[in-house]
Amino acid sequence: MVQDAAAALLAIAERFAGRMEARLDMLRAAAASDRGPLGTLRREAHQIAGVAGCVGFPRCGEAAAALEALTLAPSPPDEAAARAAIEAIAEAFAAERAALAAAPATNPDRGSLA
Repeated sequence: MVQDAAAALLAIAERFAGRMEARLDMLRAAAASDRGPLGTLRREAHQIAGVAGCVGFPRCGEAAAALEALTLAPSPPDEAAARAAIEAIAEAFAAERAALAAAPATNPDRGSLA
């Protein structure tokens, strides 16, 4: 039972990780042009912040929450601030993905986050 739960959590983490590069690309593209209240920047940051910590990427989630906070400020962030926040998400994600991939397997049939 525990191995089944661990395998299910790993599968969710792998699915999240597999989609992050595309999400980061979307954030980077949106940084210059889409900072409205319902814009891609806010929506993606909110979704990443809400899910990342639950699937083993807490620092990535914190960085995404910081980007979301920038988009909620009275005036939208400038492009440089948005890009810096996005790169903080990317760096946190890469570090946590590497750490999870290097963690010892508790299940010999475990997949890989690498």
